[in-house]
Amino acid sequence: IYIDRKKGINVEMYVSYIKNKNNVRILIDDNMYLAVAKDGKHYTVAMSDIKRAKTYTGEVYDGDDLIGMITLNVKNKLGGDNADFDDLF
Repeated sequence: IYIDRKKGINVEMYVSYIKNKNNVRILIDDNMYLAVAKDGKHYTVAMSDIKRAKTYTGEVYDGDDLIGMITLNVKNKLGGDNADFDDLF
């Protein structure tokens, strides 16, 4: 996944066996993101506040039910990872 420093990131994911396709969410760093269903099993999640290259771990929910974990390896758009520079801010 690559960052757009102005728009954040967009994640596409596959989730099966959902009770309510309009209530799939991801919790990362105390921020809850709503997933938008593309069909019954494919979802897109916009995370406009994630703008740093690093590995994020989150929880995936169907309503109030925890249904899985997700790991996002986010990189700079140029493909590099300048963690030393990012840690200055």
